[in-house]
Amino acid sequence: MARIAVVHHVSSSRLMGLGGAELVALETVLGLREAGHEAYIVTYHPPGPREAARLGAHHGISPGEAMDLFTRPRRMRSPDLVINTSGDVLAGLFMGYRPDIVYLHYPLSKSIDTYYPGLRGAERLAGKIYALINKVFAPHMLVSAKAIIANSMFTARILAESLHRRIYVVHPPVKTSDLTPPLPRNRRKMRVLVVSRFSPEKNLEYVVVLSHMLTRLGVEARIAVAGSTGRYSRLVVKRLKRLMENYGVDNIDLYMDLPRRRLAMLYRNSMVYVHLTRREHFGISVVEAMAAGTPPVVPEESGAWLDAAGASREHALPYRSLWEAAENVARLLRDKELWNRISRGAAERARCFDSIFFRKRIAAVVEEVLG
Repeated sequence: MARIAVVHHVSSSRLMGLGGAELVALETVLGLREAGHEAYIVTYHPPGPREAARLGAHHGISPGEAMDLFTRPRRMRSPDLVINTSGDVLAGLFMGYRPDIVYLHYPLSKSIDTYYPGLRGAERLAGKIYALINKVFAPHMLVSAKAIIANSMFTARILAESLHRRIYVVHPPVKTSDLTPPLPRNRRKMRVLVVSRFSPEKNLEYVVVLSHMLTRLGVEARIAVAGSTGRYSRLVVKRLKRLMENYGVDNIDLYMDLPRRRLAMLYRNSMVYVHLTRREHFGISVVEAMAAGTPPVVPEESGAWLDAAGASREHALPYRSLWEAAENVARLLRDKELWNRISRGAAERARCFDSIFFRKRIAAVVEEVLG
């Protein structure tokens, strides 16, 4: 049995909202414990009861179980192995942890303004300095790590070009048990679903453009946008509502911080799912939609297409432009045979991304590194 510290930027979820990265950290600990190791997410600020309840509700675990996954640095001194699951290679260094394994959610760092546009003054300056330090030291940290794990083949291919070393691929865990069995088409609502964190880098303004295009194509359907919120989400929501008013759009419903049970119902009784993040590195929400038998429409240049859908039109429909995305939505809403075929194929494909397989794969990489 090894003592393993899982390092994750817990503060990021407080600013940007809960997402797939947090689920990776949680499931990594659960998988390592199942393999017989002592593992915790190590942070200076473990979640309290209220935050644990929010975390549990979002990811489908109990608040008590969520709190038990975290510990403070003083309780995990000199671990046998350190795993960084935040994608930020500097995370943990200030606690004295140098990563042995790095799990990367994206191939390249984006500008601080992409993720945190609301930063002003000293906060913005500090953010830019941190981003610069990360950019300078990240290559060295990645080269010295014992193993690098990418969340998708899409991410791994880009990393391999610059790092010139083996990149493990372990797809993120996806909770699917509450999304099955898929509902038949005749029991669903004429609704297009978008699931995304309400954060700036997710391109949610495209929802308004998509709605306008669907109207031009003669499609009458409501669009539901559901996701978690963070410190800067109000800026995103404000912009969305302003665009909706400017375009004269009144068929978009916003659902923020829904309990898992209600989100699962949206997945199950919507007709089509659309993913709007260009160059998405994987897309957990895409797989959740697939598990629910809700045909997804995804960007062609992304892990959502290459990895989640397996680059197969039996599992999803790809698009290269927003207009093509709207046309694909219209096709799925009108063509029952096409809808049924992709619904069945998507649900079957989603099974291989269940969290059970993630836990086994992450544990296998750890065992290889431990020797």
